[in-house]
Amino acid sequence: MTNLKKCGKIVTEIKKGIDTMKTTGIIRRMDNIGRVCIPKEIREKYGFSNGTPFEFYLLDNEEGVVFKPYHYSNDIAKSAENFLRVEKSRIADTQAIFKIEGTTTTCELIFLGKRCTGEAKLYHDDTFNPSVGMAISFMKAYGMDPEALVIY
Repeated sequence: MTNLKKCGKIVTEIKKGIDTMKTTGIIRRMDNIGRVCIPKEIREKYGFSNGTPFEFYLLDNEEGVVFKPYHYSNDIAKSAENFLRVEKSRIADTQAIFKIEGTTTTCELIFLGKRCTGEAKLYHDDTFNPSVGMAISFMKAYGMDPEALVIY
């Protein structure tokens, strides 16, 4: 841990690999049910809004906790890829055709002799993953609940 003098203030800097943490000088107290308010300046700077999910990390040296916005796109992408692998033969049997335009994926397939269509518009994250769109649009076209994607 090193102290740097910057603009007349002492800034504590912790270096670990390429990550650097700096104190802001802002202190908040936890309330009786465990809530800590993130200062407005920090919320605005990083775009945190009501409902932003956070993931908590424990520091190896047990000196604290770090939390970062949680992006579930990686988890959902893994589930989508597993779904597509597991359901490969069903997808082939239904003659599914996928069309991707921007962050919208459409799936057309033949199910029980009928042509069915499903569409997935991904808004939850700024990272578009084609596997997620394909899995969700197929599930909708086939009559499956897309919420079931998390179990794959």
